[in-house]
Amino acid sequence: MKTPERYTILELGFAGYPAIGVPERRPLERDQQYIGLGPFDGPNPEHEAAVAQVMLDVYNKIFEGHRQVRIGLAQDLSFLNHQVNEIIAVDLLGYPILSQPTRQTIASEARRVIAATGLVTVVETMTPHIHPIDTLAELMGAHGFQQTNSGQERNPEQIALYSDVKNTLGYIATFAPNQR
Repeated sequence: MKTPERYTILELGFAGYPAIGVPERRPLERDQQYIGLGPFDGPNPEHEAAVAQVMLDVYNKIFEGHRQVRIGLAQDLSFLNHQVNEIIAVDLLGYPILSQPTRQTIASEARRVIAATGLVTVVETMTPHIHPIDTLAELMGAHGFQQTNSGQERNPEQIALYSDVKNTLGYIATFAPNQR
């Protein structure tokens, strides 16, 4: 497997506010490439795409150069195999209207595009009861990932790097690809 040439961070479901590149959270380094994609799995994908286009225009003006926000499907990633170093999903897999088949496809696509040394970070703060940590670990395990932060999922400092939402049920889970 080839290592990606440029450190690439892919954020899935960046909807309201991106988790990466925000100075008070986790700033984006100059040599890092950021790409944000939304799921568009709701009842009105045309509306979601229109909102995403507005956000796309704003984000691309603010973060000219090394940050790129695209309209696309989180369940159909337009990357070559093993070309993404880091995948972040904040309040995506627990999104109430996201279908179980879409969750499965997102996990499968994440496994396909993540580099051998890559890391997937999932943060659920809005609706962690929809997709609890044990369900998430099962989903990711079924798609070739192993959790790397077992027992540390409720760390508020780590969660705060990705989300401003304060929820005692919220969690952060990190997953590395199983080596085949």
